[in-house]
Amino acid sequence: MVNGESLLCCDHFRIIGLCLLQNEICPLFLNRHVLKFLLSRKIGWHDLAFFDPAMYDGLRQLVHDAETKDFTSMFSALELTFAIDLSQEEVGGP
Repeated sequence: MVNGESLLCCDHFRIIGLCLLQNEICPLFLNRHVLKFLLSRKIGWHDLAFFDPAMYDGLRQLVHDAETKDFTSMFSALELTFAIDLSQEEVGGP
C-alpha cells in the first residue's frame, strides 16, 4: 500500500519531468539541500546556511566558542536542561 507522502513526492517528480520534457520553467522552488539530494551530491553542514541563515550562524558560533573558550562554563551559563518523559511501555515497568 502506498502512503500519501510518497504519492505527493511522485507528483512533484512528474511535474519536474514534464517541465524538463517540454522545456518549461519548473514552478517548484526547491532548497539547495533538496536539489543536492536529487542530484546525489553530498549534503554538508554549510547547506544549512542556504536553508536557515540565522540557525546556521547560531550553531556555527556555538561550535566555534566550544572549540576556543572554556566550553564547560559557557554551556553551564546557558542553563540548558533536558528531560525525557517516558511512558510505562517505554520504561518496561508495570
